[in-house]
Formats: sequence, structure tokens, C-alpha cells
Amino acid sequence: MKSRDNKTGRPLIPIKTSKMKSHKLLSSFIEYCLDNPNQRFWQALVNWSGYNKIFVLKEVIINERRVINYNEELEDVYYKERK
Repeated sequence: MKSRDNKTGRPLIPIKTSKMKSHKLLSSFIEYCLDNPNQRFWQALVNWSGYNKIFVLKEVIINERRVINYNEELEDVYYKERK
């Protein structure tokens, strides 16, 4: 059986983030996800970030180089369900 947090009763997830530059940000996001388990990953990221929208552009490979395809439309990640 996994150990549980004494305050929240949640299972403790062993993630070693203390050496990461963004340790506090990642810990904050993980806490947000645990508090909001009904949200999908991308939805949680948008809501946690405080931004109204997060958009992405797809990369393509041209002549063995990765480049951003500016001819594609921006994709709003809020409703994204896959990686």
C-alpha cells in the first residue's frame, strides 16, 4: 500500500523534483492536478497557468531540419485530449 499524506490523505507520489530549476512550478502544478482530478492534462495546464488560452504550432521536418509550420493554424490546447 502506498504511503498517504497525513493532511490530505492522498497517496504520496514519489517525484524527485528538488534538483529541477522549476521545482516550485512543477510542485504547484502537481498539487493543482491532484485538487482537480476531473480536468484533462491540457485543461488543467491552462487553468493552472492563469492564461486564458495556450496555443501551439506543429513542427515539420524539412531537409532534415525541424521547423515550425507557420502555414498551419494555431491549435488551442484546452480541448486537446492526446499528446
